[in-house]
Amino acid sequence: MSAHKASDDELRALARKLRSHTLVMISRAKTSHIGSCLSVADILAVLYGRILRFDPKRPTLPSRDRLIVSKGHAAAIVYAAVAEAVAAADRPCLQRAAIAVAAADLICPAASGHDS
Repeated sequence: MSAHKASDDELRALARKLRSHTLVMISRAKTSHIGSCLSVADILAVLYGRILRFDPKRPTLPSRDRLIVSKGHAAAIVYAAVAEAVAAADRPCLQRAAIAVAAADLICPAASGHDS
């Protein structure tokens, strides 16, 4: 998720890491849709590891690519991918992402398919 293009092995490792982070977040938040998240791990790994123009040292650079994911049930893995892209060593970033997943479900449960 840096300026260099990831090798196939690095992409596989990144996809595994995204799945792992996602399962931890989902478990802690006690919410989300596991299948929706896990099904896009490889896609996000390739996008962030090889295709998107994104500098983790300058995440707000105006010339960066933007990724819009409309698959709302996959939000947890998108948070994990962004956390890895911005600061792989910043574990609190992943903790904040887990809180965000839980908060989104509490704030707008109908939007995530959980009618109360």
